[in-house]
Amino acid sequence: MLKKITKKQQEVIGELLSNMSIEEKASQVLCWNINNETPQEIEAILAEHPLGSVFIPPCSKNRVREIVDCLKGSKIPIIVSGDLENGAGSVVQGDLEFPMPMAASATNDPSLIKTVGLAAASQGRARGFHWTLAPIVDLALNYNNPITGVRALGDSASQVIKMAKPYIEGIQDCDRMAACCKHFPGDGDDDRDQHFCTSVNSLSKEEWHNSYGRVWKEVIKAGTMTIMPGHIALPFQDSGKGYKGAPPATLSKKIQIDLLRTELGFDGLIVSDAISMVGINSHVKADEVAVKNIAAGSDMVLFGNPKEDTQRIIDALKNKKLSMDRIDDAVRRVLELKARVGLLDGVKFSAPNKEQLESFKLVDKTIAEKSITLIRNEKDLLPLTLKKGDKVLTVTIGYIDKDSEKRELPEVDKELQRRGFKVTHLVNPKHTTLLKECSKYKAVFINISIIHQSRLGTTRMTGELLMSFWRAFWVNFDHVVFTSFGSPYHLYELPAIPNYTNVYSNAISSQKAAVAFWLGDIKATGISPIMLNI
Repeated sequence: MLKKITKKQQEVIGELLSNMSIEEKASQVLCWNINNETPQEIEAILAEHPLGSVFIPPCSKNRVREIVDCLKGSKIPIIVSGDLENGAGSVVQGDLEFPMPMAASATNDPSLIKTVGLAAASQGRARGFHWTLAPIVDLALNYNNPITGVRALGDSASQVIKMAKPYIEGIQDCDRMAACCKHFPGDGDDDRDQHFCTSVNSLSKEEWHNSYGRVWKEVIKAGTMTIMPGHIALPFQDSGKGYKGAPPATLSKKIQIDLLRTELGFDGLIVSDAISMVGINSHVKADEVAVKNIAAGSDMVLFGNPKEDTQRIIDALKNKKLSMDRIDDAVRRVLELKARVGLLDGVKFSAPNKEQLESFKLVDKTIAEKSITLIRNEKDLLPLTLKKGDKVLTVTIGYIDKDSEKRELPEVDKELQRRGFKVTHLVNPKHTTLLKECSKYKAVFINISIIHQSRLGTTRMTGELLMSFWRAFWVNFDHVVFTSFGSPYHLYELPAIPNYTNVYSNAISSQKAAVAFWLGDIKATGISPIMLNI
């Protein structure tokens, strides 16, 4: 269960709360998304608005240090958050980035994912983070869902519980970092994206309690310090009115207070998903979003605007549209979260030493190798028999741009070259090119690299990506290997391919492990965390 606040911490929190002005309280419930602001701009904003939290998106080590240094003069310590979903490297360039959560789940080894949580917290805290908005505990029920995918741990409540609980334990070990389970009441059922509309969890009350409800009960029991409601409707709990349909959890007292707080008994901090999303904005005016989100039960507003939303909350308190009891309760929970991770006591944590880093790297490699799941091998093509000096063709199929070089899977080519093969590489080639070129190589690797947000709103192949497969070019050859380094569902789009392997991730370790598997150095021992009879 959630760790209790000590008597001394309660006294500190009580004193801080009693001495806060209305302006300070209004700022404490906001988490600001820092983007391209200069240090001078950051310091100026914080001097005027004593925010409760900031969110740091993926960036360099130097940029993280620069932002964290700007926070040191705050009267009340600021809690620093980020999406460290699969290691500190998910946010801090150059730090350890593990394979995606579904890959860790495919190993079916809870001890490995516990180490992922421990590593994320250890490296993340050393960089200045106190709060990771992870893990995702949604159920991957709909193969077309653009949010869950390989960020999810599976499609069954039992598997998600089995892997989520040790992950939370690793993150929160020694209170080094706060975990945040998301997205309540549960994404993964709809095929739409809450970035662009209010998605819907359409399960009945009984179905929900037997699936998602089981997961939420267990992660609460595991002591997660925070929970993030998504812009997701739950009609059986709050059906709403009018043409817009059921409201998102982020605007519903029936979901956040009656279900999450009262029925499920969660007593930690509730943080909204980003209020910039259409899933919440489509229900209320922009100048009402933060206020109505807090009124509905959230204690912290993710991506709140320091200047505008602080003033909106102050006005709402003065106009009685938001009660002082509600804001005091929210601020108290923000301060309790800071106490739980040692911010109010000045607790220091040392960075992981060389030995610990090496153990984390070993787990990274182990997850990558043990997660590989061979789904189909009709002609027993795998493993391949190749000799040094052979010419091979690697083909990356994916939404590639200058900001997503990793999606092109460069480590695959490097690993093949390191083993002595002559590698030619193509990205999203025309089918005519493949028909012409495949016969020139001893092996052709078709590597699909599509993960969440590769293209907003879908993890499916569309447009020119599908045209690479035109005329079913592979039927003319017997040495074409198909591997997914992201979405595990591509057999739905390509049901006629003779072989198919799920790697679940484009992490460096996953790219290396795929090559090792193709060449027979390791076996595919992964167990699919999701049903593939689609």
